[in-house]
Amino acid sequence: MSKKIIPFVLSGLILLLMQSFLKGERNSSPIPDDVEKVLSTSCYDCHTTGSNSKDAVKALDFKKWDQYRLTKKIGLLEDICKVIDENKMPPKKY
Repeated sequence: MSKKIIPFVLSGLILLLMQSFLKGERNSSPIPDDVEKVLSTSCYDCHTTGSNSKDAVKALDFKKWDQYRLTKKIGLLEDICKVIDENKMPPKKY
């Protein structure tokens, strides 16, 4: 993933974290469409319940994001930042 995209993706992930604190419609996503597109094409294929990658879903399941405790979300965001910064994620095919 290009270094230019990293802050863009991370801002979307931070918005996911902030969603826990938002009031109002729970089903409306606070994530901008362009960030959602990057997450969709680079993350959700493996990190969503029902994917074929059991290890990826075990590490992080975006469908369960709202069920995670705040401390877990913060830890996951730190992990996401680390693997993106180290070019370990997303896989090269993305």
